[in-house]
Amino acid sequence: MDNNIANGENGKTNATTTTRRRMIPETGKIIKFQHRESLLTQMLNNSSHIRTLHNLITGFVTIFLVATIADYIKQPSKFRDEYETFLWNIADFGRFIQIWLIMNLSVICLHYPLVLLNNFYQYRWLINNPEKDLDRLFEMYQKQKYSGWLQQTFLYIAYALISFFGIFFYCTNRLIVLDIKITGSFAALMEMTRLLMKSHSFFIEKKDLQIEKEELVKLIAQKRQKHIIQSFWSSSSRARFRNLIYYLFSPTLIYSDHYPRTEKSVGHVY
Repeated sequence: MDNNIANGENGKTNATTTTRRRMIPETGKIIKFQHRESLLTQMLNNSSHIRTLHNLITGFVTIFLVATIADYIKQPSKFRDEYETFLWNIADFGRFIQIWLIMNLSVICLHYPLVLLNNFYQYRWLINNPEKDLDRLFEMYQKQKYSGWLQQTFLYIAYALISFFGIFFYCTNRLIVLDIKITGSFAALMEMTRLLMKSHSFFIEKKDLQIEKEELVKLIAQKRQKHIIQSFWSSSSRARFRNLIYYLFSPTLIYSDHYPRTEKSVGHVY
């Protein structure tokens, strides 16, 4: 299993390979994204006590499953009662899927266009800026001179409204109106929380273009060769739809355009 680690330029880490660097426009701080084995993987590999505990838990779970199956065989009526309870709890599964789809569509169809529109506004500001000194232009970009307080206020208000009405209010309202049973309600609330955290991470990470100075020089040199929309769409810094889709279904709450992987996967251990 692999983790992404974001450290400051002077930070310390146990990671061995640096995969990419990125600068935060607000502070000018360099972030290094590195990959290493997860803490749990390191513990399993290096500690015999942790491996013993892992094997004991596996053994207890196996014994519990065997005992439960044997109990069902001895008492078929108990299995029928629990099975009927299970069916009663998942009777609202179709409605849960509907709520889940609408919440995901809110992120895909509202959050993503909002971030993409803000990216395009910044890109257009860079391309059409009359400043001839690239060093000065890059410094202005780092200080977020491309947007005033009114635009920033609108951006954050729009993001908050989408998150509140498209995810939080819609989910809780449908659970109450449709009287979803406890299993479906719990699952929907967990998904609502997950999507709120994921959409927030995506918004914070991608609302600003991550353009370095070398890329800016290339953009200025090529701005007359391509239409601005075509040039923006081919930019590697903008928010990309496929990256968002991958992130929505990946087991992490921290957005990144690329997730480094270790050479060996130990998913079967978990």
